[in-house]
Amino acid sequence: MKEIINKSEFIKKFSKIEQTFEDEFKAEFNSPELIWEALKEQLIIGVVPRFFVDLRSGCGAVRDRLHLNFNPDYPGLHNDTIDVVEYRHGFQNSETNSWDMYKEDIDFLNERCDSLNANN
Repeated sequence: MKEIINKSEFIKKFSKIEQTFEDEFKAEFNSPELIWEALKEQLIIGVVPRFFVDLRSGCGAVRDRLHLNFNPDYPGLHNDTIDVVEYRHGFQNSETNSWDMYKEDIDFLNERCDSLNANN
């Protein structure tokens, strides 16, 4: 197997705890070392952004594709979803009888996502 990036470079590049402010539990179970071990054979740096914005009916979040428990098919999106880095909840729009989000919240999530991906 040819490594695109070595382990120490990977850990330096992908350690985002100082930016995501993950609590100790998440950091322990989602450490860059564990991510490296789980993904080193299939990881291609730079092809797919690590962080992405997930917008759903009335809520949105920045999610981490490299979180060990990332599940793209998970049906819910909540502030305590394990791979969520940043979460914004919308409001119930009485005119349309639906859940919506403020443009400012969507813009914030996009900016946060761009910031996290800037060094990846």
